[in-house]
Amino acid sequence: MRLNLLLVAFALGLLNIGSAAAVDQRYVGLQVSGLEFDDPSNTETLEPAGVIGRMGGSLNDLVIFEGRVGAGISDDSSGPESNPTTLDMKYMVGGYALLRGNVSGTLFPYVIAGGTLVDLDASNNPAVQGTETSLSYGLGFDAAVTTKMRVGVEYMRYIDGSDFNLDAIAIGLAARF
Repeated sequence: MRLNLLLVAFALGLLNIGSAAAVDQRYVGLQVSGLEFDDPSNTETLEPAGVIGRMGGSLNDLVIFEGRVGAGISDDSSGPESNPTTLDMKYMVGGYALLRGNVSGTLFPYVIAGGTLVDLDASNNPAVQGTETSLSYGLGFDAAVTTKMRVGVEYMRYIDGSDFNLDAIAIGLAARF
């Protein structure tokens, strides 16, 4: 119980650090993601690609809230040519919190966690038909190109499930306003 109270107090303290400073109030961005679908029942990993739109705002220097909407831009297949398994990401939506650091004013590493809803379609695999929700987490960094523009790289585990995992490595661009 005491540990829980200390963690809550610590989290509330983080939210108040630097809240008076003017920070990146709002931003929009776009990521191109290489997805990796790992199904324990299949020996091959499927690797479709997706594009993800991001929109967020900062609470203070450390805490950012972000929404994402994405869609698949290519599918991937594996298995015998006569009956391959093809994976296609129809769409994804999610809400996340980022805890961001500041290294030298130009590099901004972060950790990210939230929830994701993904609609996947895998031929020949009834366990992967329709929507799946999961706690999602990852890490990444942004680098300031100008005062209003940043580029970034991110690793994200969007689906951490018992039937399969869905990971992504993404590169992106964000404009702050």
